[in-house]
Amino acid sequence: ISKDMGFMRPSLLPGLIQSVVKNFNNGQKRVKIFECGNVFIRSKQGKVEEKTSFAAMVAGTHENSVWTQTGKGYDYFDLKGALNSVIGQIKLKLTEQPDLKRPFMLKGKSVELLENGQVCGYLGELSTSIASQYELPRHCFVFELDFGRLTRIAPRYVRFSSLPKFPETYRDISILIDK
Repeated sequence: ISKDMGFMRPSLLPGLIQSVVKNFNNGQKRVKIFECGNVFIRSKQGKVEEKTSFAAMVAGTHENSVWTQTGKGYDYFDLKGALNSVIGQIKLKLTEQPDLKRPFMLKGKSVELLENGQVCGYLGELSTSIASQYELPRHCFVFELDFGRLTRIAPRYVRFSSLPKFPETYRDISILIDK
């Protein structure tokens, strides 16, 4: 399609980093971005396999909100909440274990995500060397999942739950006054 797309990518992360860099260079103070796409990974037998991957990245400071302190940067739990929301929709439960083999992730602040004992992704903070190399904010958080695998093992039948009777509210104000 273009000169930039002349290679089969093994991860969605480089594309997310480029998008975040472009957004910060254009004056954005916060970026929350995701991508779902195909990646190509060499199997143990040496064959190249095409897989569907899902990745997301957050960087910068929180937008103005009643719930968060203004100027506070995104953290691990912000992205973990988004991940749990996605995983909850396909009715799966992922377990975590410390991740020690990804050099682009910050040691001690990243985990492997497992489903039934098999690694299906990772979550954590991007290493400070990568963040400084691309002139990103100091704390950038990312996850990447083998989405095709997760959807294959997800339950086939999902039970519908009715919509809430009362819509969500962001601010509730009660005022007591004299007659």
